[in-house]
Amino acid sequence: MSKIIIWDLFGGGCNSLTRAIQKYNYDDKYFVYTFDVVDTHKESYRGQLNVDFQKYINIDLSQDNITKIFDELIKNKEIQKPDIITSSTLCQSFSKVLSMTGGGTCFWKQSIRGDKNSPLIERSVEEFEMLKSGFTKNLKADKQLFIKRLGEKCAINSVKLINHFKPKYWYIENPDSSMLFQYLSVNLGLKGYLNIACYGSYDFPQNKSGGFYSNIKMNLKTQRRERTYETQWEEVTKEYYDNWINQVKEKAKLGGTMDTRHVKMVDGKYYRRWYVDKGYKIGDKGHSSLKKTTMTLGKLIRGKYILKTKGDFDTRQIGEANETSHIPPLVFKEILDTFESHNKK
Repeated sequence: MSKIIIWDLFGGGCNSLTRAIQKYNYDDKYFVYTFDVVDTHKESYRGQLNVDFQKYINIDLSQDNITKIFDELIKNKEIQKPDIITSSTLCQSFSKVLSMTGGGTCFWKQSIRGDKNSPLIERSVEEFEMLKSGFTKNLKADKQLFIKRLGEKCAINSVKLINHFKPKYWYIENPDSSMLFQYLSVNLGLKGYLNIACYGSYDFPQNKSGGFYSNIKMNLKTQRRERTYETQWEEVTKEYYDNWINQVKEKAKLGGTMDTRHVKMVDGKYYRRWYVDKGYKIGDKGHSSLKKTTMTLGKLIRGKYILKTKGDFDTRQIGEANETSHIPPLVFKEILDTFESHNKK
């Protein structure tokens, strides 16, 4: 029996899909072509991966004429036509982690604010400079605009490959809050279903959730695991407290909310909220006191996989190269099982 062919776009950094197939002994069913910019099946964050059911294609997926490039690969018998296409296109462009006052990302915003059925449009550099503050205040416009447009091109190319090669099943993955899904549906007209999976239900240590925009509905688990951190309050100066309140007020003038929950005053003393691993106190060695806004952020560890400075700009997409990009194997098992059961109907 011939194997089911999967095109795994942007999957080379952690090889999460291939590792899931290996873990659950699905290698007799599937053959995976992994397309990415770094040869990470040989040098990976999660260790060496060398299996006979995967072929790695080192390719820049942000190139023009992407369908012609893949047609040529098929013509030259370097790859086979896909039964399934999966895409973990880079999330940095659409991520709400770098959210701006009034909504949107650094350079994406809704054309009609608050309307998820309105097209996304590009924010101007002037607007970005006016709105950035707090977590985004030190970001450079040229770099963020480059990442925005790179992510846009990778998303467009993912859709082009799906529309051109017409696999039986497909999904495009990003964090569940990503603006990518609105862009796919409204801007690009790609019709599908947004399936949410909470990774805490799949043996992942955090309640990070992923979105899988697919041509079929999936019954993925969304239950959150028990919280592993707790709120603690650290005493701060009146100046710190006043600065925080003033920043919130300035954001509110530009359309933000009056959210002052992270600071408080009690009996003439001022406090700042932290989220701390259970069993630790603020300042303990080994604890990970994190602001809520950075709970799911990780640090990219291999400099060659990321754009470090303005001088590092190129036309290549950013690879999936760190632990927080890893998707639990159980998620892929459930998705592949769903595809298989749907095919039997």
